Amino acid sequence: MEPRLIKMLDNISDALFLLDLNFDFIYLNHQAQSLLGRNKLDLIGKCIWTEFPFLISTPVYREYHKALKSKKAKILRDYYPTLNRWFEVRIYPDDDGLMIYFCDITELKKNEVALYQKTEHFRAVFENSAIGIGVANLDAQPVECNHALLDMIGYTMDEISQMSFMDFTHPDDVNKDLELFNNLMLGKLSSYQIEKRYIRKDHQIIWARLTVSPIFSVQGEIQYIMSMIENITDVKIAEQKQLELTKELQRLSTLDGLTELNNRRSFDEFLSQEWHRCLEEGAPLSLILLDIDGFKKYNDTYGHHEGDACLKTIADTLKKALHEPNHFVCRYGGEEFAVILPDTDLQTAEMVAESLRSYVESLQIYHLYAQSGKYVTVSLGVSTIIPSIFSNPQQLIKNTDKALYEAKNYGRNQVRVFSA
Repeated sequence: MEPRLIKMLDNISDALFLLDLNFDFIYLNHQAQSLLGRNKLDLIGKCIWTEFPFLISTPVYREYHKALKSKKAKILRDYYPTLNRWFEVRIYPDDDGLMIYFCDITELKKNEVALYQKTEHFRAVFENSAIGIGVANLDAQPVECNHALLDMIGYTMDEISQMSFMDFTHPDDVNKDLELFNNLMLGKLSSYQIEKRYIRKDHQIIWARLTVSPIFSVQGEIQYIMSMIENITDVKIAEQKQLELTKELQRLSTLDGLTELNNRRSFDEFLSQEWHRCLEEGAPLSLILLDIDGFKKYNDTYGHHEGDACLKTIADTLKKALHEPNHFVCRYGGEEFAVILPDTDLQTAEMVAESLRSYVESLQIYHLYAQSGKYVTVSLGVSTIIPSIFSNPQQLIKNTDKALYEAKNYGRNQVRVFSA
């Protein structure tokens, strides 16, 4: 390093040292030498784990390795018994190794403990806070709860002091909370926050946002567990209503308003989905396009109200006639409907189309100007393709449309199959 930079680092008030990729010392400032009790001439080129083997059993060992592997900075707060001091350790990795920065926070930690144990300010905050605050021992048994928490869960302090927080946690949330609590006690987490449910004394279920942090003694041992609990039941109810509304809007956006069949948008999505699946599996994909014969004349003769009723009757018939769960029917546009038949060969698709034609004719919806008989009929085009990298969904639609045109051109009320 440049002499000017070395001079600056040597004059900072906190300890700083550099390790290479083998965890060998390559630089220590004056504070680091003082902290470690060793001269840099004795340490440069030597491995930190060899020179200070007691560190191997501390979180430092694990976190140094993690930082070097992930190339992500780490911040630790830990108590070092041999020094009887608390330090905030910042680990900054790069391609050449690690820069380790030690800041003495012993006084800060003492103040934190003193704030909990002695200060009137903390007591005022604790008692008057609008959110629930609870302090528990290491068995998660409450030893102190503020009024907001007791009101939230409906128990008295005498009652709750005989329980564990897990006793009034919703059964479905116990394991999730317990896992995080155990990781906190093992030092794997510095704190955690979850949304969970509590069961009040009156058996009502409430939602809460729980933040849990340890309270340490001056010696660095976890002494108590502090929980801050915010009632978010109203928020959860609003979220659920919004979710249900969003789902309903999404559902409606895929439906045709008149017939309540799937609409053209959902047709495009389903066809694309099944196209890619059949492409991967080498399966056939069939399409039926169905058009109501002479529907414009029907509308002009009987009016739009009867025309809409005719469309809805045919739509209901198509839904009832298609029994397979993967059969998809939609209103394709105007008086035209589409049926997608995944994993269906041409012969089967033609049989399905003929059954649909027959079902519609059997409805006997009277049509004064019907071109084939005296009832409403339909013409159908059928096409099948095995998707490949040389074809696309539009080709299937185009082929089926050609077959439909042929059915209408050759007398209507019939099924025609596309042939290349």
